[in-house]
Amino acid sequence: ENRVFTCRAPLTCRRHCRTPVRKWFSKRARLRRMLNLSHIHVFDDPAVYPIVTVVENAPPIDNYDIYVEIPANTQSITDVTVVAQSSKNLTNLPENIWGFLVSENLPLVLKVSRISVQLKNCGTVHASSTTAEADSFGDALTDTGGANCKKFINTGLIDRYAILWGLVSLTHQRESFKTPHLDLSHPAVTKERRSQYDNPKIIFAKIAKRIEAVLDQNGEFSSANTNFLYESKFGLHYLLAVLNSTLMSVLYSAYFGSLRMSGGHFQFQAPQLRVLPIRRIAFTTPRSERVQLVEQGKRLYQEALERLGLNLGKGGQT
Repeated sequence: ENRVFTCRAPLTCRRHCRTPVRKWFSKRARLRRMLNLSHIHVFDDPAVYPIVTVVENAPPIDNYDIYVEIPANTQSITDVTVVAQSSKNLTNLPENIWGFLVSENLPLVLKVSRISVQLKNCGTVHASSTTAEADSFGDALTDTGGANCKKFINTGLIDRYAILWGLVSLTHQRESFKTPHLDLSHPAVTKERRSQYDNPKIIFAKIAKRIEAVLDQNGEFSSANTNFLYESKFGLHYLLAVLNSTLMSVLYSAYFGSLRMSGGHFQFQAPQLRVLPIRRIAFTTPRSERVQLVEQGKRLYQEALERLGLNLGKGGQT
């Protein structure tokens, strides 16, 4: 009791224990200091990004400061900046996320959290495949479509707002496909997956430097090693714009900066995506008026394109 101990461990841990561990710490112990080494080459394993944590084995009575030491460069830990964070924020974010402890954007994170709902309350967020499913899809892929086929993409064919199918070859299990299709009649494709593919949905890349999401409005695409958002209560176009925004990139980094891999890449898994904040909007205008204004805006936009000779809305090209 009242002893101080130091632990050295990666910030990532098994999914089922993350939230209970954070809850236990916030009620039963005091986080005193943290040395953020997540951007320093410490271990040969590139998936390990440690933080040295000093913990006092004593329940917190009042709010206290947590001191976070951040090395000024990636080559040395002798020159550090010390930032103080308040312990009251340990329980302010969904699932007691502690990413803010190593983020300089805490005021922004807290403000957004107060006026938002989590993405899981906007629709269904699921991985597009398990590892075993993705492996089994190898025998169901073809370069030619058919009545029982859907176009197939993976993380490599997703950019912000753009699906690169047909423009970039897809590699799956060392085999290359120029126009990959997934045979939905293959035993590897379950009924549940076929239903997900048919839905209008947003598809997320699983590994990227920022959120990369695309819209599959008509359910044209099947996928593996990505994530889906479907059955949305919000307009998919609205969610797509919010999720692809620079603001969301900053927030994701604040929430899950400890998940950043070498080269600055993040993993985007369904559990992380589900807790992202989506701005609540309390409309003060009637729905009929909003619909009218949207149509007016679309008409003016199309007229502007035509004046510029673009005519994108009618199949024209720049």
